[in-house]
Amino acid sequence: MAPLKLHSQIVIPFVVVSMAALLVTASVSYLLISRTLNADLQQQIQRTGALLMQSNIATNQPFLDQLKAVVGSEFIAFGGSGDILATTLDAGGDRSLIEVVSAAPGATPRTPRDVVVDGRHYRIAYFRSDTPPGAVVALVANSEDVSDALRVVVRTLVATTLGVLLVIAVASSLVARRVTDRVGELAAFARRLGRGERGGLPSAGTDEIGQLAGAFGDMARQLLESEERLLRSEKLAVTGMLAARIAHDVRNPLSSMKMQTQLLSQRAAALPATRDSA
Repeated sequence: MAPLKLHSQIVIPFVVVSMAALLVTASVSYLLISRTLNADLQQQIQRTGALLMQSNIATNQPFLDQLKAVVGSEFIAFGGSGDILATTLDAGGDRSLIEVVSAAPGATPRTPRDVVVDGRHYRIAYFRSDTPPGAVVALVANSEDVSDALRVVVRTLVATTLGVLLVIAVASSLVARRVTDRVGELAAFARRLGRGERGGLPSAGTDEIGQLAGAFGDMARQLLESEERLLRSEKLAVTGMLAARIAHDVRNPLSSMKMQTQLLSQRAAALPATRDSA
């Protein structure tokens, strides 16, 4: 497996950490919003239930109709034997909901439960009433608005998270490219220097990369100066060797000529008459 480039090594961890932070933030935001919406609905149910328990006409149909118009919830009043005394629900159109609510008229008071009937979300709470004795009033709150609001919140959080993540990815990529491009320039200069080419030194700056480029340029100049000194030393050494060779080649014939001259001089000394007549 090929190693990741420096650009990817910078961008990927930054994006992963940012994604984790955004997911945690989105999850916490969703939980807080969900808790707030459900708390508001629960407070509405509790206030309405307190009104039902204090009222002596909780099983009165006109009262329940007026209360429905005010709070927007449905009501079913059960007698002690479980028979329906009054309801704001349509016996024909809301039959499934009536059956679900009527299945537990003796549920623990003020303990709401969430149900789904015909694809719609409801929260049901039961409250006891003293009129008539043993009566129970079921409050059926439509929690579909809460579900719709939470779905909108989820879509908003997802879109916001993706948008912020995209911005972070682009920004980190631009920052990483600004660093890696300058490092790439240094690497290219090193390769040219290795091939013996000169010039093209990256521009230095005040940051760490610029300081590295400046140090790299100083090192390159020192290497070039050392190379020039080495070349001069080699030239001088070659010149010295050539002079020594020439001197050796010249000295040998001169020595031979000197020896021959000395021999001739000795022989001439041995023949004086010949020398005088000459």
